[in-house]
Amino acid sequence: MKLSRRLERLYPEKRQSVRESVALRVRDLELGHRLRGIDLDVRAGEVVGVGGLQGQGQLELFLSLFGVLRAHGQIEVDGTPVTIRSPRHALNAGIGLALVPEDRQNQGLLLPKSVRENLTLAVARRFARYGVLDLAQERALVADAVRRLNIVLASPEQPVGSLSGGNQQKVVIAKLLLTQARVLLLYDLTRGVDVGTKGGIFELIRQLAEDGYAILFFSTDMQELLHVADRVAVISDGAVSGLLEGDEITEPAILRAAIAHGKAVA
Repeated sequence: MKLSRRLERLYPEKRQSVRESVALRVRDLELGHRLRGIDLDVRAGEVVGVGGLQGQGQLELFLSLFGVLRAHGQIEVDGTPVTIRSPRHALNAGIGLALVPEDRQNQGLLLPKSVRENLTLAVARRFARYGVLDLAQERALVADAVRRLNIVLASPEQPVGSLSGGNQQKVVIAKLLLTQARVLLLYDLTRGVDVGTKGGIFELIRQLAEDGYAILFFSTDMQELLHVADRVAVISDGAVSGLLEGDEITEPAILRAAIAHGKAVA
């Protein structure tokens, strides 16, 4: 009973937010022996969890969707076929696909730089006029991001590396939201984050889903998949070996699919 109450406090209720429109459609995604014909849909307002034993192709899937790896297959964003050539291209307004990477400190942040610089580096053009930054607009943007994600800091000018791990992760998320991407790839989002901060991150994920974001969510923590995802795609040997939703999302079902070597269509 005590465990049940702790989980209720940590994970928000799965509020219905899934819409009919498919924001991200993946068909027959191949990357050598690492990805073998991945088929997957993520609808607007939906959190699709990605599970399975580690090292089965989950990381390659996320990196391929973000343009870090050059996989072959069909990718559609909001019904439009896209060829994602690089992370910069993925973040382009015409695609709007963003990744929270596996290693936030080395891949997601510039630790010596300030929180402000980390937040606005990718979107500086939005408040520049003829090569001159509108500092008031930048300050307003940063203040809104800090407030929205409840980032605990002394000043936006402090080095982002001086923040706690959880607040660093919030800066990574806020930075990507500022790009106005609507498809979010969240890879092991809460690794190294304290329990108190995790609850706020899970509530943010649910709120983003309600706002219409499409979210692909990988976690090495089984409980996170069970309590955060609307559906769970299990990957085994580079292929989707099971797709679970609703009451089907259980630990035994995920484990059964994780040791399978078949392929299911999402």
